[in-house]
Amino acid sequence: MTWEAWGCSPWLKRLLVGCVALSSAGVAMPGLPLPPPLSREAYLGAKAPFIYTGRFTRLVYVSRELDRKLRDPNSTIMPDELRLYEPGQVLNPGTQFMEIINVRVVLARPARFKVLYREDCRFDTVHVPLGLVKDGHMALLDGLLGKEVVLLAHGREFYGSHPVNFPNMVFMGAVMDGEVSSIHPLADLPDIAGIAQQVGYVDPQASLCTRD
Repeated sequence: MTWEAWGCSPWLKRLLVGCVALSSAGVAMPGLPLPPPLSREAYLGAKAPFIYTGRFTRLVYVSRELDRKLRDPNSTIMPDELRLYEPGQVLNPGTQFMEIINVRVVLARPARFKVLYREDCRFDTVHVPLGLVKDGHMALLDGLLGKEVVLLAHGREFYGSHPVNFPNMVFMGAVMDGEVSSIHPLADLPDIAGIAQQVGYVDPQASLCTRD
């Protein structure tokens, strides 16, 4: 069955194809070995995510009903339909998101700024979708809650048939391959920055950001 037959939007398709599981390897089929994880060097060179900093404040969910609408490319989603729930507040939750505040782009490939919305280089709050999180990675998330972090993400995501941009909320698509964690402690920034600069990343605040 095709993705379209399931009614999956391009956003959800990317999410389901291993997206942001915060794992260092993909999911193996029974009897098949796991593919080797990409190194940071290979990932930053091949996938070119934006590199952000911010404070990881909490994990939140959308309802299963809203999740179904997000899966439907023909749905019409109104801004007042978007509600975020803390763990335990909804019995049948849908997608889980990381909430990160005071977000700032610190490094990026210049070519990625050709998209208009990337003129924004600071965000008060962003929400980053998570896939299935293994126990070890949940411990990583728990350890980073309330702390400054580095986020590898691929830019803003929009929902629904138009697509819909919810006022005052920014959604980020994070690492889509399940090969490299999308979130790191801030102490990892010098190492990540050093690798990124070797593969063509620059500080966008100096010349690329037109709205700050």
